[in-house]
Amino acid sequence: TQDWRQYLLSGERSILMRRDGRARRLRYCTKDGFLDRGGYQEACNMLRDVHANRMKAMDPRLLDVLCGIQRWMEYNGRDSIIDILSGFRTTKTNMSTEGSVMNSMHLYGKAADIVISGASSALAGAMAREFNGGGGTGVYLARGFVHVDTGAARTWVSTEPRRRT
Repeated sequence: TQDWRQYLLSGERSILMRRDGRARRLRYCTKDGFLDRGGYQEACNMLRDVHANRMKAMDPRLLDVLCGIQRWMEYNGRDSIIDILSGFRTTKTNMSTEGSVMNSMHLYGKAADIVISGASSALAGAMAREFNGGGGTGVYLARGFVHVDTGAARTWVSTEPRRRT
């Protein structure tokens, strides 16, 4: 029998993502399961380190998690643009990012910090955790975003507000 995650990822895969005000639907995988080079490159560009203007090949499994969450939202009749707050980070950007850890999955192109329109961070986090069984999910309730990565399985919740400097 087919797992519900496989069902949500069947066929062509694309993600409606927004960064810096413009939303774009990017097809990163063909219906046959092959990477769509052009769409994948555009997704990697959208997930680049904007502070250093550096791009990295993102883990396609991370894109699958984002796609799966979005398809679940759409399946349930909810608006679901994925706002990208952070994707790949250079070491310098990571060190200057509040709350980041030394061996962050962002350094390897395996993480994204996101906000999903139409979903609270609690709901988005619960969906990410459910869909991303083998990876990490961090829910930042007071700051309103979710961290998703394809590293080791772990979950955390933060209620800390952003520090004022």
